[in-house]
Amino acid sequence: MKYTKFQDLSLEEKKEILEWREHSEIKKWMVDQSLNLYNEIIKLDDMGVITVKKFENYIILGLFKNLEKNSVGSKIMEFALWYVFKVLRKKEIVVYVMEKNKRAIHLYEKFGFCKIGRYKNVIKMRKYDTVFNQ
Repeated sequence: MKYTKFQDLSLEEKKEILEWREHSEIKKWMVDQSLNLYNEIIKLDDMGVITVKKFENYIILGLFKNLEKNSVGSKIMEFALWYVFKVLRKKEIVVYVMEKNKRAIHLYEKFGFCKIGRYKNVIKMRKYDTVFNQ
């Protein structure tokens, strides 16, 4: 899978991922409304985007897909896990997801994320590296 960091994208590609993110069907599920909060924004082919906010031992992960693509959530998640655990060498991923976003919660649970907290309508989930950094 080809991936490109935001700073290396053409202006047209940057506009494209901003359009994906601003689509009402994506934006309504976003806990963080600003891309400025992230250290890295990575486009995955024409499938979607992962966002990474780095801390010393963990990262906060976000992801969204190109709505024109179907059945790409697992591919995006597989890349995100590889990137965070293997490339960035972090041992923990934290995600924040709206409790009504059942599809996202199911995807995270499918990949081993566990619910660890809740604030209002947002669920905090976590996954530790059990494969890459042993």
